[in-house]
Amino acid sequence: MKVVEREREALIIFKHALNYSSDFYTNLSSWEKERDCCVWDGISCHNTTHHVVSVEIYGGLEIQGGVISESLCTLTFVATIRLTSTGLTGTIPLCLGKLSSLTELDLTFNRLRGNITLPSSLTVLYLRDNVLEGETVLSTICMLSNLRKVDLTGNQLNGNLPSCLGRLSSLIELDLSGNGLSGNIPLSFGNLSSSLAILGLADNVLEGENVLTTICMLSNLNEIPWGIFLCWNS
Repeated sequence: MKVVEREREALIIFKHALNYSSDFYTNLSSWEKERDCCVWDGISCHNTTHHVVSVEIYGGLEIQGGVISESLCTLTFVATIRLTSTGLTGTIPLCLGKLSSLTELDLTFNRLRGNITLPSSLTVLYLRDNVLEGETVLSTICMLSNLRKVDLTGNQLNGNLPSCLGRLSSLIELDLSGNGLSGNIPLSFGNLSSSLAILGLADNVLEGENVLTTICMLSNLNEIPWGIFLCWNS
């Protein structure tokens, strides 16, 4: 089987892992096994090699859940995966960490939980409004040195903000609002003063003397609505 054919088979397996209604037209309606996957809605391919480089599925009433099949991990050239508002449950496949071409992962507005393993190539990570919990998620993110934008709003993260986030020198947007994070903002956040432009920490339980001190060190913050992003901490 040719490589590109394997990618089409992987996408068909991914499709079958979703719960969708055939009574409505969706991105998936065009995903017919007999057709070139490069012409399917939501799929983009490289102009020359025809490898799949982007998978984008936006849900609604017609897509009502399912899981992320590990078959996506065979798309070794994919750069963008967006699966938003699709009601996905279960975990984020750990094998996504092997996708060395992946730069953008957007899984917002789902019900995903568990640990994450992601490739260091990522520059954009949107996991807003899922049910990720615990302290290990942020520790994992610390290892993704190329990250520029991170949104983990509305999950169930807890514990202290790890100081290692201050090593993400390319970070320009970080939103951790609506979790259960506690303690101080690490002074290491001051290392982000030349890059970080947007910081969201509202609706956590941050406290301590360092909170405002560290914020004042972030001289590049230029789009932060203070009352919204920093309020509701105790």
